[in-house]
Amino acid sequence: MRHTHFVKNRRHFLAVLPVLWAQPLVCAQNTVVVAAPPLSPAWVLPLWTAQGSASKELSSSDLLGQWLYLDFWASWCGPCKQSFPWMGQLQQHMRDVKFQVVAVGLDKQAATMERFLKQFPRHVQVVWDPLAETAKRFDVQAMPSSYLINPAGQVVWRHRGFHLADSAALLGIIRQRVLG
Repeated sequence: MRHTHFVKNRRHFLAVLPVLWAQPLVCAQNTVVVAAPPLSPAWVLPLWTAQGSASKELSSSDLLGQWLYLDFWASWCGPCKQSFPWMGQLQQHMRDVKFQVVAVGLDKQAATMERFLKQFPRHVQVVWDPLAETAKRFDVQAMPSSYLINPAGQVVWRHRGFHLADSAALLGIIRQRVLG
């Protein structure tokens, strides 16, 4: 009976699937990896400036000429916490290429962000954007949200969510995009 019910309703499920796909994701305890469709045509890196370490600002123009993995995160996001060690591994794995991981923290309080960061070795560049101005320019609707940007400043791939079990697949996608 259950199978019959599914088969009868399968057509309705398939009809709403594109609508479900288009809905923004939010950070949840069991967020699954969802790769957003490729951007077409290539989207150009928005101009932004954020507070870096030691009160030094970092802007998008400082990062042109190299590959950039830009990740938006917050301390309250469980998948973000899982992704931080992986981003450090990604930075180490791509060390032979002009490649920089930049993690954009969206916590409103600097102390909250710093407490979160003390849990992880710093292998990536971290900037603080408490007003989420950079996130707005990228239309971030879920955390973590990541963008792969080529040396010319074009966003060539984006990704929402993080699940540790999919980290090898993510690395493969990034390597293929960067190394060709």
